[in-house]
Amino acid sequence: MAPSCCSIFVDCEKATRWRAGDDKESAEEEEEEEKEEVVEEEDRRMRRRERIGGRKEEESERKRSRRKRRMRRRRGRGERANSNRKRKRKNKNCSRKK
Repeated sequence: MAPSCCSIFVDCEKATRWRAGDDKESAEEEEEEEKEEVVEEEDRRMRRRERIGGRKEEESERKRSRRKRRMRRRRGRGERANSNRKRKRKNKNCSRKK
């Protein structure tokens, strides 16, 4: 059986050269497409990282401010603040309905 190129071209050698050239172009195009896909994927990853990092920073900032507020509330005035804290704890743990 004759090679498939012979059915299109009479000159087999020319056909194989043409085919090789075509393959080379398509290979270059595929490489470019792959590079673009890789770049897009990296961009996507970077954006995701920034989003996640930003969210974490916001959460930690929120937690920090909440903690500061709690500490400020707790500080109060010496002994009285301490007894108030004790009373609150007892009320919170109280099983009796009010």
